[in-house]
Amino acid sequence: MNQPMPSSPQGEFQLHALTGEPSGLSVFAQPSRTDGTFATDSRGRPTVRKVHLKPATPPPRQRPNGLVTDREWTWLASAKRRWDTVVKQLGDATRAWEVCAALAAAGCGVLQCAFARGAVQHPPQWWIPDPALAARQRSTAAGRRDRRNTLETEAAALSEQLTDTWPGAAASLGRPLGGAQLLWVVRAARDLAGEVSHDGIRAFVQAHHPADDKAREDLPLLLRDNGWEEEALRKLGVDRSPYIGVGGPIKANFGTRELDWTGWPGPHDIRLPHDAEIELRCDQGTEQMAVIENRQAAETICDLYPEMPVIWCRGHHSDRVLAAIAQAAANCQRVLICTDADLGGLRIAERLFERLHSITTTVILDVGEREHEPGRAFSVQVLEQLARYRTSPAPIRDFAAALEHRGHAVTQEALVKRTLQAAMRRPHLSDTPA
Repeated sequence: MNQPMPSSPQGEFQLHALTGEPSGLSVFAQPSRTDGTFATDSRGRPTVRKVHLKPATPPPRQRPNGLVTDREWTWLASAKRRWDTVVKQLGDATRAWEVCAALAAAGCGVLQCAFARGAVQHPPQWWIPDPALAARQRSTAAGRRDRRNTLETEAAALSEQLTDTWPGAAASLGRPLGGAQLLWVVRAARDLAGEVSHDGIRAFVQAHHPADDKAREDLPLLLRDNGWEEEALRKLGVDRSPYIGVGGPIKANFGTRELDWTGWPGPHDIRLPHDAEIELRCDQGTEQMAVIENRQAAETICDLYPEMPVIWCRGHHSDRVLAAIAQAAANCQRVLICTDADLGGLRIAERLFERLHSITTTVILDVGEREHEPGRAFSVQVLEQLARYRTSPAPIRDFAAALEHRGHAVTQEALVKRTLQAAMRRPHLSDTPA
């Protein structure tokens, strides 16, 4: 070291011009005794065994944007972590160092390293979050537990109330659901028990979460997956007659009447009734058809490629919608599925793939593979849902893995357009079934 140490320091002190000193962070010697003092050598100099890496001047504590997922942030901010567990959590040693160094520079914690022979030793020993940050995370976790307990208590009461009339809905309230899922199932059960009906899924969502009307538009799928009766969904009003948008050379047959959408600017909304069937049909040998979640992107593709059949449908696909899409796909050589790159888009792609891959070549496109601005970071609950797809068929598993690795949603309209255009220029794009 190039500077004298304090003779009898109390508490940490800064060291300068050291071997191994990281760029952007300073090195602070840490006391070796619990009373904040240092052991000394034979010459009475403080003995330094460990150091903390942090800014020389503490900055305002702030989480860096886009650095880590919500799940990773919660883990790092909540407790002291051994370095080998940090590396495992963040994937590799390089990313672990980059992330923790950036967090330390932002005032969110410190890196603890061993100190020997006048040099900082690497790799670090510990990641230590800022004490105030860790306390806040623990308080937040305690609040979540309290809210979860309250929700589970209400779920149990609703289950008992519904068990005679709606046993499937009642049983769903006892399933091991994530916090967000349980909240929406309880909201649905509360309305079902109170005989409250809504004018469609969006009206239901707006009644419970007006600040975000797309918050749970996949609610019918969630309820069905957890055993709700179809009649219960109809009584609740979240299973209204579905709409589907069609554009390009697609014919629609309803009874003896036929509509040919060839040459019309699309997509055009068709309501599929409960008590009758509308058949969709493409010409035999049609090269490809696109199924798109984003409405504006569907309109753009219809304008750019009027010779290609296009189907637009968002949110949960009812069996009637899936049947109509399968009818149209039957005469096509391949179908391009292009959804938002988020959990909802993954579920849409999964339903479509399950129905179509045995009929025709089915390609799932990931708009997030193209250069983009990161969208909203996935919550811990979303990441847990994505992890459940690791045993799914290859195309769904790969799409879910890409979403999980990316850690944020991608929903830009322009990306949908570019992704579809790139796929359409590859006529020999391989099939993707498992």
